[in-house]
Amino acid sequence: MKQPTSCRMLFSLWFVGLIAITSHAFCQQMETSPHLIGQTSLPTPLKFDVVSVKPDKSDQQVNINDTGEGDGLSMRNMPVNWIILYAFDIQDPNLLVGSPQWIKSERYDIQAKVAEGDLSAFHRLTKEQRRFMLQDILCDRFKMTFHREPKETSIYALVVAKNGSKLKKVEPGKQRTSGIEKPDGTILQGEILHSRMPGQIEGQEVPMETFAKSLSGLVGRQVVDKTDLMGVYDFKLEWQPDRDLDPDVARREPAAAPDKAGLSLFSALQEQLGLKLNSEKVMMPSLVIDHLEEPSDN
Repeated sequence: MKQPTSCRMLFSLWFVGLIAITSHAFCQQMETSPHLIGQTSLPTPLKFDVVSVKPDKSDQQVNINDTGEGDGLSMRNMPVNWIILYAFDIQDPNLLVGSPQWIKSERYDIQAKVAEGDLSAFHRLTKEQRRFMLQDILCDRFKMTFHREPKETSIYALVVAKNGSKLKKVEPGKQRTSGIEKPDGTILQGEILHSRMPGQIEGQEVPMETFAKSLSGLVGRQVVDKTDLMGVYDFKLEWQPDRDLDPDVARREPAAAPDKAGLSLFSALQEQLGLKLNSEKVMMPSLVIDHLEEPSDN
């Protein structure tokens, strides 16, 4: 008999190869992360001290501020399904099952801050641990309950194309004084910058595993690195975004499209970077929503 997960109880079906392990854990004491195969999560006793969840009916661009450098996290104009996918680090929307239709249309702003005395501990958390704190908000404010079930799903394997990689390999660790600037004015290093212009990303000193994961949200499936390319790379990728995969494209449509706007992401990967995506079938744990409520204004 399936047991739904409440704010206090997690019932997860965890896969390692072909071995299934069933485990229970309290939300504040979770020792393993059920949403990614082979990945572990350290428990965190931290909870947000102040949380605001409000509907957003504006045409503002979707934004997530979750760097771990401030006093909390903020989300602007986020559809609820995107909040859930982000909180559980799920790259494939097909692994979110049983969700009510309104979670795709209703958007919310979330402001969450830790207490001043917890700032030092908060700054030491990993991104995965901060996502776990967001899961707690979903349990508490959206009354979310869920369980895990195995599901066959399609992924993409990122591989080197027939004619070889066109990526620029660079030496890591050197402090850059020039290059791509982030919004705060610092130089991009070890990260990927998603431009405000749809269909354009740039990276400096990025490992292939990070690049593959960034592609997951753009193609609607989990992307796994199978390039065997070691080291870190600089790159720029431009393509024509798919409106079906990115419902925010219309509201962010630029006056002038990128030079490579005629290319799909798949074609752009091959022509500009010498990489390609191969479809594969695998078994993954899905997140099945048993209950979810629209939160009251606060």
